Amino acid sequence: SVFDPETGEFHLRCLDGLVNNFNSTMLQAIRCNMDIKFIGSGPASKAILYYLTDYITKSQLQAHVAYAALEMAVTKLGEYNPVEDYLESRACKLRQKCAHSLISKQELSAQQVVSYLMDFEDHFTSHKYVNLYWTSLEGFINKEEP
Repeated sequence: SVFDPETGEFHLRCLDGLVNNFNSTMLQAIRCNMDIKFIGSGPASKAILYYLTDYITKSQLQAHVAYAALEMAVTKLGEYNPVEDYLESRACKLRQKCAHSLISKQELSAQQVVSYLMDFEDHFTSHKYVNLYWTSLEGFINKEEP
């Protein structure tokens, strides 16, 4: 194993040239093919850190993207033949175009899609919560203890 001072990377030496890097504990736990690489420092670690934090913190569809998608859908439906199109079918087409435009701009994971299609629950909690109406509580306390 060597350390490259120019790039700041550790290069681990593999003793068997015919075997990929592997971890026996992980191999037993996940029971599938795997290929691992030590990423301790350098550009590779920065890249993987950026990828992971970007993936974890990805946000829902932003408002300006949603409005742009809606504008595009409305613009596409702007040209129509009033003789051929009825108002109800035109309204239905507009809803479909808007929904499809929004959905096409939204990233969904496979787990989210399956959960929706299979109608699985998406919220789990071990406690039951009661709403707390703060202004009413504050008014009651101020009345009791001025």
